[in-house]
Amino acid sequence: MGVQLSHNDSFPLLFIFIFSRRPYWMNYKFLKKKIKGIVVSKGGLKLSDPTLAGRPSELLKSVSEVEFFKLLKKEMKKVSDFYSSTEKLYRIRKTRVWEAFSMLKEEGVIHDKNTWTRLLCACVKFYKDALLLENYAIMNFCGFSKILKKHDKLTG
Repeated sequence: MGVQLSHNDSFPLLFIFIFSRRPYWMNYKFLKKKIKGIVVSKGGLKLSDPTLAGRPSELLKSVSEVEFFKLLKKEMKKVSDFYSSTEKLYRIRKTRVWEAFSMLKEEGVIHDKNTWTRLLCACVKFYKDALLLENYAIMNFCGFSKILKKHDKLTG
């Protein structure tokens, strides 16, 4: 009685893409918890708080703050590595699609209709996958931007 997910609809395709690559997305919730830990370790005070005006260097050396930025760097590397490796695979796929197209355009060689259909399907699949990778990059960029804004807001 549940809803059937089809690979032909764009929403389920994005849904499948997101959850099949879950380990490669930035861990926003974990970083958000780390920011809350920074705020708690500072006693709820911001850098702009008048009581901390004379000693901002102490806050910058805080263990929880250093840990947050190390985790942020690790998350960024994870996302960047996945994007780079996937981009390399997509470049190879693009080359193969172009090679297939060149072979089909050769004169004197007769191909059946199914060959052209398979090439068209490969082009469409490549295009959809490239769009999903672009969405992955945009969503992670927004996540990093949002977590840094939250950090600045809560820590001063």
